[in-house]
Amino acid sequence: MRLKYWGFLLLSVYIAFVYWLTVFSRGVSNHAGCEWGLFWTYKAILFDGKDYLIGDIINNVLLFFPIGLLIALLTKKLKWITVLFVCVPLSFCIEVLQFYLKRGLCETDDIFHNTLGCLIGFVIVRVLQKRSLERNDTLSI
Repeated sequence: MRLKYWGFLLLSVYIAFVYWLTVFSRGVSNHAGCEWGLFWTYKAILFDGKDYLIGDIINNVLLFFPIGLLIALLTKKLKWITVLFVCVPLSFCIEVLQFYLKRGLCETDDIFHNTLGCLIGFVIVRVLQKRSLERNDTLSI
């Protein structure tokens, strides 16, 4: 029980860090706005040669990866679909705050990439947990 408490505390601190990093540590920008086109970053990379956006995509995926990982480690019965109900609102709130506080571009692609990172972290832990259980079952036969 004590380990779970520390895990949830770590998850909360990490989420606060993500909000600080993506919203509150940034200065007010004159380039704030919204980009509602889904997968616009891929189009910009492929057709406009904006290769630097690949780093943005990777950063967004990696930023939310630990959240999915921690959620999976802290919960036993939670399914991947439920993780969407955690990660999508977290990411959406970041994007809305960036827009209203003029601290970045509000993008649907960021929500997608953040959620993808969260799901990847969650699924990796679940796969490893399943393999561990299967390995233990075959060893006990």
